[in-house]
Amino acid sequence: MEAAQALIARAVAAAEARHFRMAVAIVEPSGELVAFVRMDDTQYGSIYVAQKKASTAARYRLATSTMEERTLAGRTVTLANEDTLPIAGGIPIVVDGKIVGAIGVSGAAASEDNEIAKAALVQ
Repeated sequence: MEAAQALIARAVAAAEARHFRMAVAIVEPSGELVAFVRMDDTQYGSIYVAQKKASTAARYRLATSTMEERTLAGRTVTLANEDTLPIAGGIPIVVDGKIVGAIGVSGAAASEDNEIAKAALVQ
């Protein structure tokens, strides 16, 4: 929980520095929620999207930006899988080569969500 809260704090700081209003979710490897925050005035739709991006990244062990790129390149079969969200902003959390969870961010453009998620993972 402490590590998840630290990730959220770094994501919020990065979002505030860019004047973004965002939702940030941290999940365990199964995709189940560990920690979450919705910054003031963040659109309510971002609650679901942040959690879904995190869950997708954790369960499929793949950044959602990679899934988005593959989908845009023609791998549309991903869209038929209702438990995925192939939109940038979800990144697996890797410790000592093992995926221990994922972060999902929503509230800006997908590329900006992804930048904030990456910033949170940098220590």
